[in-house]
Amino acid sequence: LPGGKLAEPFVGDSKAPGADAGRLNAPSGLDCDAQGRLYVADRANNRIQIFSPEGRFLKTLKIERPMLVRVHAKSGALYILHGARVEGRSVDRVTKFSPFETLQEAFHADGLGGAVLALDSYTPNARLWLAGSGTASSGGEPDPDKGPGLRIYEERGKDFVKLADFVEEARKEAAADWIGSFHGGYLATGQLECDPVREVAYYLKRHRFDLGSGRYLGDFRVFGGDAGNDIAFDKRGYLHVHYGAGGGPGTTGVGRFDPGSGAEGADR
Repeated sequence: LPGGKLAEPFVGDSKAPGADAGRLNAPSGLDCDAQGRLYVADRANNRIQIFSPEGRFLKTLKIERPMLVRVHAKSGALYILHGARVEGRSVDRVTKFSPFETLQEAFHADGLGGAVLALDSYTPNARLWLAGSGTASSGGEPDPDKGPGLRIYEERGKDFVKLADFVEEARKEAAADWIGSFHGGYLATGQLECDPVREVAYYLKRHRFDLGSGRYLGDFRVFGGDAGNDIAFDKRGYLHVHYGAGGGPGTTGVGRFDPGSGAEGADR
């Protein structure tokens, strides 16, 4: 920043949430339009708060449980990912609103899901990139690393048409080797270990793959399915499992197993 000054909040007060025009309560997303106006998804207050580039309050758009707001770079239209109630049940909804001057609902679509939303403003029709589970499906905070994978939708008339689903494509390509989307772990940090004797890779401490062919060899289980906190192989191909608190049937410490013993798919 000019002069090396530290950034300072210019909207709301993190130590004093509120519902008046200048305060926020659990804000969860923001975006700017071409004029520099700031749009904030003020989740706990069930509204979108709009401020000038200087932080002056301009308008409120009432909407149920907004999580993310995206502003179309060319048209100024708003696309809001939020929760809604339909016949007594919670659903994830994307609602389109007209630009700042009118802020009228154009249409909405339910069931697209998503904890993450990106808006492509530069295709002929607006496109939404959605990933993860929203609050309706996860029952709490949305998690981009769980639930449905990445999908692309295109706006057509008053609806969003799905153009691509990365998980569906991966499932089709993997066929019998499919183990599921993310499957309970982060792809970026999921543990991968290799048995140097049998040349088998272990992913997320349970899924086994043949390194020569890439084929999925199925689940590997120890102690009834709990693979502990950490695993490692020694040069003889023995598997060492670290059990912390709660790992294994009342066990802590390190256990050693022979992956070559037992029937396929059975506990070792």
